[in-house]
Amino acid sequence: MGLGRRPFSTGPEPCGAPIGRGEYDEVSGLHEWYEWPAGTGPRTAQASLTWPQLLDQWPLIEADLHEAYGVDVGHRRLMRARSWRWLRVRVLGLLSADSRLARHLASPDKPSR
Repeated sequence: MGLGRRPFSTGPEPCGAPIGRGEYDEVSGLHEWYEWPAGTGPRTAQASLTWPQLLDQWPLIEADLHEAYGVDVGHRRLMRARSWRWLRVRVLGLLSADSRLARHLASPDKPSR
């Protein structure tokens, strides 16, 4: 079994990233499955997170939506044409990405509200 790696990465993972397990496929760059180190991962951060807490971080969400998905939330026609589900999926996706929002929520020294 090789070192844990992200798909298509070239080296070991930083702390808190999923670790590749099982056989490594050189062609696809993927392991058989991935596991999060104990106490890390998207479920840990999301376990007690509420939408009001999440939306308190709107400036981070807005910047991440633009960077990750190219979504300009200031574009009224675009946003009115999209459903709540469409936005919800993308905001929740930021929690499992390397985003400002995910880093802020994972930070042990974040200010309490």
